[in-house]
Amino acid sequence: MRNAHARRLFTIAASLLVSALAVPALAHAQDAVIKGTITGPGGQPLEGAQVSVQSLLVGAVTDVKGFYSFTISAGNVKGQAVDIIARRLGFSPVTKPLTLSAGEHRASPARRA
Repeated sequence: MRNAHARRLFTIAASLLVSALAVPALAHAQDAVIKGTITGPGGQPLEGAQVSVQSLLVGAVTDVKGFYSFTISAGNVKGQAVDIIARRLGFSPVTKPLTLSAGEHRASPARRA
């Protein structure tokens, strides 16, 4: 009887330990989502602007409302500094620095003519 109780306690303790070790590993294995809106000098949304992180070869094109969103896979998210670059024909490129971490980031580089 005593051994059965000790085994059950050991099993519960082992399960808790495994769970405690797994949670931080899952937290580190999260994607980063970069989203924002690109607007022109007058504040109007810019459709068709290319927004990217060139060093990671990821990006998106803005929609009619100037909105963009793209995901960087967890394997490429290491707390590093990256540049979000917005480009559109007729406008100067704009760069916004960002420290890349897991989770959602808002990056809306201001546009200049």
